[in-house]
Amino acid sequence: MMIEQGKLHVDLQKLKTLKLHHFGDESLDVFPFVFHSKVSLPCFQSLEFHESAFKQIFPSGGCNQNILSQLKELHLHKLSQLQSIGLEHSWMAPFPKKLETLSVSECHGLKYLFTSSTAKMLASLEEITVTNCESLQEIVLADEGELEEIMFNELGVLILMSLPKLGSFYKGTSTLKLPSLSRVSFTHCHNTKLFPHRDSLPRLSYVKIDGEYYYGDDMHYLLEVVAA
Repeated sequence: MMIEQGKLHVDLQKLKTLKLHHFGDESLDVFPFVFHSKVSLPCFQSLEFHESAFKQIFPSGGCNQNILSQLKELHLHKLSQLQSIGLEHSWMAPFPKKLETLSVSECHGLKYLFTSSTAKMLASLEEITVTNCESLQEIVLADEGELEEIMFNELGVLILMSLPKLGSFYKGTSTLKLPSLSRVSFTHCHNTKLFPHRDSLPRLSYVKIDGEYYYGDDMHYLLEVVAA
């Protein structure tokens, strides 16, 4: 970034993070990923949306795909109107593959994070944090394209806080496997039957519930039955 002859010059290709605060009014349902066609576009590694009125993050109609080709982090905070992230759109298919971190807080209209068909593409996802989302019912929503198996190869950390309607990580019929999950933390997530089978969690080291740590059979029992 430089100022020359009174003009601000920004090399967009060097931008790695886009942060949007208080963006748009209620008439703007999605963020308009629109950039001037003559400008060399950036490849964002991190997107952050705060206190905006979007109902969806990624539009169904698509955008310039280059800007999402290196996306690794997605952070959503205080998006009161948000109903869907939009990862399930067909044009988005190449981009979830590099996503490593997903954090969502105070998005009270959100009922799920992504569909089961999208889940199979999240090969690099390492951490999910969801905090204070009043309507969230599950992390993965079963859709029409049910699979034999859903595997999160790299997911190691799952943090869930103040999710009063959360029932399960996934309620569909596909086999769910989380071979790298090592840490699970609950805070004020009552009546949650998170995982149905302990054999899907071979590396789980502990479960933390409302500040208390559980190990071995105790932690598996709490995940399979009820987190209270």
